[in-house]
Amino acid sequence: MKIRSMMCAVALLFTAVGMNVIGQEEKAAPVPQTYEALLTSFPDVLATFGDKQITKAQIIANFKEMQLPVEMFAAQVAPEELKETLKQITEGIIAKEIILAEMEKDGFKPSPELVISTFDKTFAAQPAESQEMLKMALQEQGKTLDQYKEEISKNPDAQLQIAAQAWLEEKIMNQPEMAVTDAEVEAFYRENQDSFTIGETVTISHILIPIEGNDAEALAKIESILAKVKQGADFAALAEAESSCPSGKRTRGSLGAVVRGQMVPEFEKAAFELSKKGDLSGVVKTQYGYHIIRLDEDKAAASVTPLEEVKNEIKEHLARQKTLDFMKNLVDLKKAELGVKFFGLDAEEKAE
Repeated sequence: MKIRSMMCAVALLFTAVGMNVIGQEEKAAPVPQTYEALLTSFPDVLATFGDKQITKAQIIANFKEMQLPVEMFAAQVAPEELKETLKQITEGIIAKEIILAEMEKDGFKPSPELVISTFDKTFAAQPAESQEMLKMALQEQGKTLDQYKEEISKNPDAQLQIAAQAWLEEKIMNQPEMAVTDAEVEAFYRENQDSFTIGETVTISHILIPIEGNDAEALAKIESILAKVKQGADFAALAEAESSCPSGKRTRGSLGAVVRGQMVPEFEKAAFELSKKGDLSGVVKTQYGYHIIRLDEDKAAASVTPLEEVKNEIKEHLARQKTLDFMKNLVDLKKAELGVKFFGLDAEEKAE
């Protein structure tokens, strides 16, 4: 339902203004027993802004609330990256506090009542089929719609995200400067043509015979199948009966439309040498075994998706980007006004 996409959008906002916590590469490091042990070298107060402060205890409590094991965190963050990662987390909390303060100043305070009223409005706008599907899914979990609403209304994250979405829509996204113009859409489309280009495409089927110890036997079998196809045997039936490709076997050999650059070189070369619907390759050898390839549709040249087909997608992307930029600028401005100070987290400092 739309309510979930709304919540995801707001979660993205908080990430964009500083809550990207953990790097992607796993790093080898000694495994601490607790977060207290991991962060023992950092001061108790990590940052101040205005009359507020962010403490080490607060961050440790957040980790425990998220049920993120210290071993997992330590495996993903190398010791030399810990200070920068902790600073990013602290900046994320500050950003969240700033946004919450701005929301409450404008009268948008997270509450169970707001979650329920938003859910009711969103649910009522759904087609009858979607409403019934949700009710049936809840019934399988032993819940009624009212029980589900009560459950999500008590979730602090849901309360925050729904309040933030309402604030964004009413106080920010409706501002004239946030509107996305047709000229902006067209400019983005022109400047990012590669993103809307579909490469040369072939729609193909194939039959695969693997090499399982005896190359000569596999080659003889694929050549026999090729001879049958050339004599008029049904390609799809042979693929279903003989092919060892699991996905192709289920679809009677069909691989559907494949864009250049998605296949192993030998297979791709042979596939793109076919030009007319019904063309057959010879026997093609790859690391997977021996193949016969059939072209199921005339080969499609590379093309650019028309603007009209992607206009709405681009508009949504640009609107989202404008919102993220606005939020980041708001947070940066408020941080400067509040005089944010970090302790033990700057690169030139040594953790006391």
